[in-house]
Amino acid sequence: MAQPQALPSRFDTSAAPHHAPFAKLLTDAFIARYSRFETTQELLHASQLGLQDPNDILFVPVAEWDRFISQNTDFSSWRVMLSKAIHRYVTATS
Repeated sequence: MAQPQALPSRFDTSAAPHHAPFAKLLTDAFIARYSRFETTQELLHASQLGLQDPNDILFVPVAEWDRFISQNTDFSSWRVMLSKAIHRYVTATS
């Protein structure tokens, strides 16, 4: 599988306070609580999809990532996991 390319600038959410980059959503604490992994890096590496950074998820085929998430976390899909991560982030920062 080809290595993911750098994120296009349109995905840079650092300047938009109402958007949170995946690194802020998928914290080690979140991953440890809802998966069989202790850290985000462990989860990314175990996927064997060439992910180096949480934002690399944008470049992975959804079906492959969904399958990995459903088999290795408490969530049935990436969408469900992301929704929970967003909810926790918003609650913590409100």
